[in-house]
Amino acid sequence: MIYDEDIDIESLEELTLQASMKFISNEDPDWLLEAVIRTQQLDFLYELRRTIYDLNIVFSEKDREDD
Repeated sequence: MIYDEDIDIESLEELTLQASMKFISNEDPDWLLEAVIRTQQLDFLYELRRTIYDLNIVFSEKDREDD
């Protein structure tokens, strides 16, 4: 399992789904671990994306005030 990939959110969602399906199909705990780790990565990326979006809004509003 490789965890330090340069990957986009959509690809990570697909990899998470694949790991979950592999765990369901053969109940191998390694696939459960893979799914949990990928889910945590997704949660982090979603939160990071929200934070960046919120900061961009704040900076955009601040820039307008400076004009």
